[in-house]
Parts: sequence; structure tokens; C-alpha cells
Amino acid sequence: MTAPVAAGEAMLGRERDVAVVYPDAPRNDRHRGWRGTRGCAPVNAMGQAAEEGMSRPTIADFNQRSVVVEGHGRFGWGRMVFANTPGCPLVLH
Repeated sequence: MTAPVAAGEAMLGRERDVAVVYPDAPRNDRHRGWRGTRGCAPVNAMGQAAEEGMSRPTIADFNQRSVVVEGHGRFGWGRMVFANTPGCPLVLH
């Protein structure tokens, strides 16, 4: 019921901020229950290592800066190091 009143007042030059909230609409609660990815999940690092051709990847080390994945590569035992940031970028030595 407030939308027609707000539209009428906007025509008179008195603009007001009106928010229409529908109970079934998705909400944007940034601070309540929202958890974004802050780093590289070990599962994501193992998935990327498998996509690069490493078979049977396992987590060898996981700390604040890096995620180390070991497994069998094309030329034998191999190791890949990923940065512990969103997206798991590969660190080149």
C-alpha cells in the first residue's frame, strides 16, 4: 500500500526511500550467518591438482600461507604448492 503513496509523493518532488519487502524473496544478510571463503580449501587444492594430471593427490601440508598437495604425476612422485587465498593459485618456485 505504500508504493502508490510513494509514487505520488515522488511526482510532487518529495522523494522518499521506500523499500518493499516480500517474505519469500532471497535476503542479503551480510552479517548474519554469512561466511565467505577466506582461503584455499584443501578439497579445492586437491581438485585442481587432479585437473593438472596428478593422480591420488593428498594434502602434505596446510598452513596460513600455503597448501601443499603431493601425488603421482606423469614423471613419478610430485608436489604442487597452492597459495592459501581464494581461488587457490598455484605457486611457482
